[in-house]
Amino acid sequence: MGAFVEDQLANVQPPRRGECFALAVDATARPYDLTPLAFGGVAVEGTAARRNETFVTLRALTGDVYVQFSPVTASDLDQTAVLAAGSALSYPNTHGFVIPAGQEMRVRLDRSRDRFVIVKTTTTATLFFRASSHPGAS
Repeated sequence: MGAFVEDQLANVQPPRRGECFALAVDATARPYDLTPLAFGGVAVEGTAARRNETFVTLRALTGDVYVQFSPVTASDLDQTAVLAAGSALSYPNTHGFVIPAGQEMRVRLDRSRDRFVIVKTTTTATLFFRASSHPGAS
């Protein structure tokens, strides 16, 4: 018998009507509030005792998309920011992750922590976003 996270990972849900969106992305880092979205019909509960976690699939359709998730709204995502050679390792707020054009990334969101998605590109791009597992608490 596997863990709940393994069950979620193995049971990829189909793209359902009304549960996907394609987002135009430009060269400005923009935060988007995920809390109004009910993934798999389950909305975020602000005072939930257990974490509500869901896998989401993000696909960069027409250009590279830089992305990060955050508990707060922010617009400081910078794809050019790097730690200097020889510097101490740290987690700068400005760093994110790139999804190359035509590729996808599947991640498990903790809805109590990952409340905003911040995205940008170097020119213009489209980001496809969908909940890809059944929601659940752990």
